[in-house]
Amino acid sequence: MYKKALIAALISCMTVSAAGCQMNSTKADTIPDSTADINAAPTAEPAEGESWTEPVVLVKGESTRLPLPANFKGEIRWTVTNGMKTVGGSQKKYPLSDGETDGERTAGYASAEHLLKIEPDGTITALEKGNHLFAVAEDKNGNRRIFPMEVRIFSKDQLPETSKEDFQTLRTRYVERLTGGNIDISSPAAAAMIQATDQACDNAWNSYLYKGSGCAGVPWAEDLAGGDEENYKNDAAKFRKSYQKAEAMAKAYASPSSSYYKNEALLTDIVNILDWLTDNCYYPRSETDNWWNWEIGMPKNVLPAVLYIYDDIPKEQSRKFVKGVEFFMPDPFHLAVLGTASTLPSGYAPAASANLMDCAYTSVGLGLVCEDSEYLVLAKQAAATTLERFQKPELKDGNYVYANGFYEDGSYIDHGTVPYTASYGIDFLKGSVRLSSLLADSPWALSPENAKMLESYVVKGYLPSIYQGAALDMLRGRAISRPDLTDRAAGQQIIEMIVQTIDIVSPETAAQIRGAVKTWVSQSGEEQFLAGVKDISVFSSLKEIMADDTIDTSSAEAAMHQVYPYMDRTIHRTTDYLFGISMYSSRISNCEIMNDENLKGWFTGFGMTYLYNDDKQQYTDHFWDTVNPLRLPGTTIVAEEVDNGEPDSSGFHQGGDFLSPENWVGGTSIGTTGVSGMKVNGTAVSNGDQSNASSTVYADSFRAEKSYFMFDDEIVCLGAGIQNSGSDAPVITTVENRKLNSGGSNQISSDAGEWIMPEEQIISPQWLHLKGNTETGSDIGYYFPEKQDVHIMGSTRTGSYHQIKGDLKTEEETAERSYFTCWFDHGAAPENDTYSYVLLPDMTSEETKAYSQSPDVEILENSEKLQAVNDHSTNTLAVNFWDEAGGQTDRISCDSQASVMVQENNGAFTIALSDPTMLNTGTICLKLQELPISGKLIEADDGITIRTENGSVYLEFNVNGMCGKTMRAVIQ
Repeated sequence: MYKKALIAALISCMTVSAAGCQMNSTKADTIPDSTADINAAPTAEPAEGESWTEPVVLVKGESTRLPLPANFKGEIRWTVTNGMKTVGGSQKKYPLSDGETDGERTAGYASAEHLLKIEPDGTITALEKGNHLFAVAEDKNGNRRIFPMEVRIFSKDQLPETSKEDFQTLRTRYVERLTGGNIDISSPAAAAMIQATDQACDNAWNSYLYKGSGCAGVPWAEDLAGGDEENYKNDAAKFRKSYQKAEAMAKAYASPSSSYYKNEALLTDIVNILDWLTDNCYYPRSETDNWWNWEIGMPKNVLPAVLYIYDDIPKEQSRKFVKGVEFFMPDPFHLAVLGTASTLPSGYAPAASANLMDCAYTSVGLGLVCEDSEYLVLAKQAAATTLERFQKPELKDGNYVYANGFYEDGSYIDHGTVPYTASYGIDFLKGSVRLSSLLADSPWALSPENAKMLESYVVKGYLPSIYQGAALDMLRGRAISRPDLTDRAAGQQIIEMIVQTIDIVSPETAAQIRGAVKTWVSQSGEEQFLAGVKDISVFSSLKEIMADDTIDTSSAEAAMHQVYPYMDRTIHRTTDYLFGISMYSSRISNCEIMNDENLKGWFTGFGMTYLYNDDKQQYTDHFWDTVNPLRLPGTTIVAEEVDNGEPDSSGFHQGGDFLSPENWVGGTSIGTTGVSGMKVNGTAVSNGDQSNASSTVYADSFRAEKSYFMFDDEIVCLGAGIQNSGSDAPVITTVENRKLNSGGSNQISSDAGEWIMPEEQIISPQWLHLKGNTETGSDIGYYFPEKQDVHIMGSTRTGSYHQIKGDLKTEEETAERSYFTCWFDHGAAPENDTYSYVLLPDMTSEETKAYSQSPDVEILENSEKLQAVNDHSTNTLAVNFWDEAGGQTDRISCDSQASVMVQENNGAFTIALSDPTMLNTGTICLKLQELPISGKLIEADDGITIRTENGSVYLEFNVNGMCGKTMRAVIQ
């Protein structure tokens, strides 16, 4: 219940200096027990000198007039606030003192005008959901009247009919999903899981400073992390660690197979810990440092901890423990409900994609603790918005901008400009799967249509994003800098999630998932993989799959080619390897650098190529902290570091990521072959990251055109139009930078010599071969069609994750790894330079040599106008037309910028075309001449027309609104 002391504290705060009050007095208040009279307006005045202590509760869209005492004189000044001080959102992530500013924010109290609208006559209207709100009236004599406010979204009659049993059923399901319930621990793996639960409880409880007595201070000394108690109380990252330990203790208490099950002494200490943390740390207040910890991170630990012990503590105590969650995350549809009391740079903003799913799951937990159906309805609606349709880009100021979420081509975008399928997308997938299964057969169940959309996400987004059990790093954003979250750890998370969709998806997709999972788990090592599974039901499903010899695994890693135009990524998979390309454009950032993570990731989007084969540890084992960031495979760069800017008040760097002025980035495909390309422009364009206070400058004069032609056995890499000026740093194209075996003893052979860990030198080879790190399946050949000078070097590099993730709290061990590097040096001021090389994955040195003497590919043109390659083995011609006027090569011409392929098969020609710029609102005309075709159309995508004239065939592609999607036609 709101107390009179709260009102007195608010009056006091608004009377004294802003620097002198932080509204900490609110930590003594409990949350109202009921909102039964949600339409009630104040009808009677309080006693003289008092204010209402019950909140005025309005439903969104409703209004009421707040009455004032008769002694109020003159013009009345109304304000709405949450009573919290404004904090900075970029450089000063703490409550601002009098006169202090940070960007557009100035010191004072956070307004609640985004939640409530107040008129001069005291009429107040509810706009959006929120609690701990106040409408404040002040007359000319300084008299004040304060009205506590709460906004709900639904009235009682708008909510589904529910019973106490509905809430209890979901609470039981929620807890059993986490604990395993009454599991059979005769299985060694199941027993090991329970043992791990007990061990986590042991570690936490035995190190708890006040075991067996009331909690009188910071519960665990190690969570101070070198600071004092006051610093701890204001650092959510620190006290969240204490909540995590309390959650581990509560899980053991709630696990029927645990030796701590229903241990009363344990429960007493858990309650004491949560009580102290609620009173001193996580209560209604202004945020500090990273907003995410307060709004999304903390609920992940608070809510499970409370639900584990819910049945054995008073309900009002459960409500008290989640009052911080209700304050910081009352509405799953919005972040920073606190307005400028949140450190989120944008302030109040819609939640989207992974964040929206996290917030929806928080809303479920709140609904179960508070037995409030509104929270559960909002959770269902929030989840449904992400599972009812694909996102669509918005054309704004001549360029496409993205909302966070999944797109039709399988792309997943987060933070507006970053491909994140295998990072934030995992959280999104977790939320989707958990909510679908948790809410099933309840008044808040999701619809079958939502399940169908989830199936699309799995098929288009996740099945292609794993190779041999590892998630592709080019889809993990800044998560590549996290030592405890490798590509294989991320892959395991995805696999465990998609297993849980088998009962949701169609039978055909379920069979595909079983085949893929069986393959990936086998490739990862079944015993090792299963040892990492923490969910009992997932473990059982995986055991069943691995024991089923009837499962068809033939399609698990079959050849495929997928262009992802929305996220500037390409995946080319054969039966022997997977090749990936990460690019950037006016739509997608070069990388993401945020909160001191991925500090040297500047060039991962400059056309970096990834080659996955039987060397399963290539990217898993200390690649990112030891590789030279100026020599990433496939990239063409001005070889100088990018400034990460000045750190913010948290000590975190936020800069070094940016967009390009160029929009020509994308490609096209036919079957399992494809071509991709990108225009490179060194001018750094802001990506809208409001937390980055400094403007990034890179290389304004740098330009290049880069293409990748991916056929059955080879990948042709071309560069043209390479130019730069005004820098002493050389322009470098890196052919290879491959991590070697532990001794660096890989054999390197060429028509120019043989080496092991060669000193840096320049050679002019026709072919080059690198022996892989495994007996078979990891050799790589290289063919150089023009015998250009290339640099080669073997080197041993040392590094630490601290160098790429500055926020690590503990010292990371320095790693030492050996590399073979091969690159073109274009000089400091190249003018229209070029390069060409062909990757030959899984070829031996003998096969590489033989290929160089009789190559399957022919480079037809490599210029700043167009790049074209003919592959004789697949009868495929592929061309990237860079010029706005198009161009002509080998029997085809085009009248615009485009990516084009023509492939002949048994007398039929498949023609594929895309507009990588995404900005062409008309048609692109392709002219085919001197080809043995009649012009008869066999099949074509919508928007393609065909005509013949003077022996030539003309195809018109209406690319308006296609957003880089490949259009195909088949003719004879």
